[in-house]
Amino acid sequence: MRDFSLNSERRVKRLAMGREGAPLIIIDDAFADPAGIAELAATAGFETVRGRGNHFPGVRSPLPDEYAEAMGTLIDDQHTSFGLAAGAAGEATLNHLQMVTTPRAELSLPQRLPHFDTFDPNQVACLHYLTEEDRGGTDFYRHRATGFERISPERFRPYTETLVAEVRRLGHPPADYITKETEQFERIERVDAVFNRVILYFSNSLHSGRIPDDAPLSADPQVGRLMASVFLRFGDLSA
Repeated sequence: MRDFSLNSERRVKRLAMGREGAPLIIIDDAFADPAGIAELAATAGFETVRGRGNHFPGVRSPLPDEYAEAMGTLIDDQHTSFGLAAGAAGEATLNHLQMVTTPRAELSLPQRLPHFDTFDPNQVACLHYLTEEDRGGTDFYRHRATGFERISPERFRPYTETLVAEVRRLGHPPADYITKETEQFERIERVDAVFNRVILYFSNSLHSGRIPDDAPLSADPQVGRLMASVFLRFGDLSA
């Protein structure tokens, strides 16, 4: 059985992003045996992500439940930052290893823009960087026209209607991963990819993987941008 225990000497940095102050928690040296977690990819059955509303540009493979439970323990220390009730436990709605593999020329329109994972305001995303080399971090954005940094159910319609109108007016963005500010989006936070770094943030925050031009878009775990991703959905927040 793999060791999913946390590193007792992990280092935590707490940020409030942009104008809305959404939490971003950066935890370095998070797990005690990150190499062992990364080694799971060698025998994982990666599959291309498909399905309506799921725009991840690559492949994923399930992780054991114990890994998601460890992520829940990481969040236990951050309840105040996320407005969670004391002792709140999250339900894992995603628990996978993943790699970005889609060639730039094949990116769909949603894959060329910052995205949000859900407009459920009670879901926390946990990303774990698992490559020794820097394969690109994660950026967070504000939509300039609406000023939105998180997309709630109430904001979903005005945001999408404004975005569609902008695309009609400006044309489709280039067939590329977004790595910098644009006429439509302002970057409000940047996180670099560091081995065994975990970041925690609300899943409805606008964000995007920052995929460098020279990043290998490979499904080989020894070469590609290997990460783990866990989504934990909580009940009503206390704040």
